[in-house]
Amino acid sequence: MMRMRMMMEVDDPLNISEHQLQEHLKQVKEEKEKDDHHRSLFTLLHDITLRFENDRRYWNDARYIRIWLQYASFFHDPSWVYQHMLQKQIGEYVGAFYQNAADYYEHQHR
Repeated sequence: MMRMRMMMEVDDPLNISEHQLQEHLKQVKEEKEKDDHHRSLFTLLHDITLRFENDRRYWNDARYIRIWLQYASFFHDPSWVYQHMLQKQIGEYVGAFYQNAADYYEHQHR
């Protein structure tokens, strides 16, 4: 069982990063010092987005797009994140990307 999991992680390095992110989110819920965790969550999201940015396997992977969208939520104006994703073709075939971008732009024009 453990060997199978290790093989899956080697074949899918995003799985390791996603696991780190889930562990971090679990920690944030359990601890009181959320400011420090908020900063470290931002750093973790930033690192994951950059680490896989040039890996085409993940450009339309729902897990990776979810990480990008969490990263975008840290910015008052995430439009540059959406533009960057479009330029890199990240999320090109994932509805959640377009839904989040549309929601943001819709709220900007109210």
